[in-house]
Amino acid sequence: MKDERSIIARYGDLVSNPQEFFDACSRPLPTTGWINPCKPRVSGDFPSDASREKMSWNQDGFKTESPLNEGILADFLTGRLVFQEESAMTSVHLMDLQPGQKILDLCAAPGNKTAQLSTRLGESGMVIANDISKARLGVLHGTIDRLGLANVATTAYDARYFPIPEELFDFVLADVPCSCEGTSRKHPGVLSRNNADERKRLVRNQIDILERALLCVRPGGSVIYSTCTYAPEENEQVVHRVLERLPKGFSCDLLPVVIPGLITSPGLTSWNGEVFDSSMSNCARIWPHQNDTGGFFLAVLRRSPAAFEAASSLLPSFHEPISTSEWPWKLHAFEQNDLLPWRRTQFSNKYDRLVGAQCVPPATLAVQSIGMTGLNLKSDHPKFSTALATKIGHLARSAWAEIKSESTLDYWNRQTVPYISSLAPVENTKTVIVRCGGLSLGLGSISPLARSLESRFPKVWGGLQIAERIHQIRST
Repeated sequence: MKDERSIIARYGDLVSNPQEFFDACSRPLPTTGWINPCKPRVSGDFPSDASREKMSWNQDGFKTESPLNEGILADFLTGRLVFQEESAMTSVHLMDLQPGQKILDLCAAPGNKTAQLSTRLGESGMVIANDISKARLGVLHGTIDRLGLANVATTAYDARYFPIPEELFDFVLADVPCSCEGTSRKHPGVLSRNNADERKRLVRNQIDILERALLCVRPGGSVIYSTCTYAPEENEQVVHRVLERLPKGFSCDLLPVVIPGLITSPGLTSWNGEVFDSSMSNCARIWPHQNDTGGFFLAVLRRSPAAFEAASSLLPSFHEPISTSEWPWKLHAFEQNDLLPWRRTQFSNKYDRLVGAQCVPPATLAVQSIGMTGLNLKSDHPKFSTALATKIGHLARSAWAEIKSESTLDYWNRQTVPYISSLAPVENTKTVIVRCGGLSLGLGSISPLARSLESRFPKVWGGLQIAERIHQIRST
């Protein structure tokens, strides 16, 4: 503990009240998250939790003291809620996103910031979510399906060498790998692995990633550089050195970071005897004692509108890389005008993918996945996925069954439950969309004679072991 305390002690002189900073670092984090604005709600704007508290700076954000309750579980499983540390939400909040824009998330996994980007674009635009680790992308793919994100494509490049397309991105998020000191309230172990050699390696990578991000953003667009560490070597010093190394004819401005309703501190203009450019004060630091959060650093670099030629004539243009078609499925449960203008692609022999109309990655990218899981093609008759059922099941005009709210935990626990009404074909057993109070919960197999419904909800959803969480709720 003494060694860990000494690691953050080096930052005591950077805050106005060092004791408040040290005390905050020793307390556990509150549970925070945000509401998915693209998923339907029946009533209210937040989970049915009496202890919830709305964030002053984020209209979709909330804090809660009791995350283990049925209302919050329902919002999580149906993709209407994302748990995310409060300070980590800020980097996406700095982007003035507009419908139809193209965004690159260079270091995307586990995917909460990608989800923020996607939902803020609505059903429009495109997010390229890149991460060097294919295993970590698996977690991101689960988030995509749970939230119903059809405008995300994933890639697995080393962010330092991400292919630069001819049609550049409107925004690039470079939330880079770092020493993670600001997460110590949730993961105390991060302080024990801090060492000088590791920091030097991280800094080299951070500089390379930020430089690549600036090459990928269009003139007039912005790069958001962020870390969850206090270390000036990984924050202001990285930004300062990248600005110093810009090639001739390439310029960018460091914009002021302002988040109304959230307390921040300006970036440092010097550290350990090194003087940085005075514009570093436009960066922002979020210290844990200021807003009861983790630690975070933010910088916004806007590329000069003046054109910069980087051998762009040698780079390929955007064009549609995957064979897609309009809705070929026989969706007898829906009216055609209920369905948004998505496309679909048979990305593998197992699943069809549901893809946003504007989600068209550059042809040169090796896409790992695009859109969300649509239909399961393994059987003779294509079946809805749980992801598709929870995304559009509330619109179904037939092939649905309604259950009581007191049956929802049993349903998610893969048990057979009674249904109170249905509108489905007359066969003795038929797959239907399961609804409760107008919300779609997933899929089930209906038995009209017994008026019962067999749950087909996944055992693991969004990385959550469902039975284990339900047991925790019922034990409290």
